[in-house]
Amino acid sequence: MNEKLQYLKNNQIDVDAGLGFLGDESMYNEILLDFKNGFINQMNEIKTAYESGDIANYSILVHALKSNCRTLGINTLADMAYGHRYRKESSTL
Repeated sequence: MNEKLQYLKNNQIDVDAGLGFLGDESMYNEILLDFKNGFINQMNEIKTAYESGDIANYSILVHALKSNCRTLGINTLADMAYGHRYRKESSTL
């Protein structure tokens, strides 16, 4: 395992789960880079939907964040996104 992936493992990222989803280190690295490069934009979209009260799009965006994180083994953030999505949706019912 390369140093970058070992660093992620040492910092609570379940790289093995991510590799299980994505198949190999090359694909994992490619998807991780895409996630990193799009993260700020993704968070801005979530914030905009939340602040405008657009619950439908907010839920979709947070669900996508959760799924992306789960695929990469970023389980703490995935759990947070899942929990926040659930609380926000249930508060509007």
